[in-house]
Amino acid sequence: MNYNELKKELNDTMLVIVSKKRTIEQIKYYYDLGHRHFGENKAQELLTKVNIANDIKWHFIGHLQTNKVKMILPYIYSIDSVDSIHLLKEIDKQAKILNKNINILIQLNIAKEDTKHGLLEEEIADFMKQTKDYPNVCVKGFMCMGPHVEDEEKILEVFNKAHQIFLDYQQEYHLDTLSMGMSDDYKLALKASSTQVRLGSIMF
Repeated sequence: MNYNELKKELNDTMLVIVSKKRTIEQIKYYYDLGHRHFGENKAQELLTKVNIANDIKWHFIGHLQTNKVKMILPYIYSIDSVDSIHLLKEIDKQAKILNKNINILIQLNIAKEDTKHGLLEEEIADFMKQTKDYPNVCVKGFMCMGPHVEDEEKILEVFNKAHQIFLDYQQEYHLDTLSMGMSDDYKLALKASSTQVRLGSIMF
């Protein structure tokens, strides 16, 4: 896909280029075009790429095990897949050691799919209250994945629900990020007011 045309289509929506399984040369192509936000979902693979450039803003977008937090935190701009208080506590602990604040997105599982991580709708309120106990963690918003279905109306329904949840908590928690939309459904996510998309396959 043409990078400039895509950026025009996205308008003000942030693009995180999913660079997992991509070569350093492939990442550098977009870096040289001025892109800085890239997403990785494996700790070990991320560490092989962090020296590409010191101004890349790395997003961790996969399921993160607590024992990998210490490993990646020095290099991470944002962890976009926080799904438990146990993980939140470890991020806060390691961020405090580094004397830094770390951006996070809380992963939602609105479609209640067994194959996906994330909070169920009824768990969000209590989780959000508990985030106030962790001063080195900065909750920026939510991340939601569309369901694995062909019916676009059902996908849009999930995205619209996530957007409503975002609005419900936006003011009290000063949220600014709703990350929804991947290569196959980002156009639907844009309709539901996503502020950040994660695109991989269509970029390469």
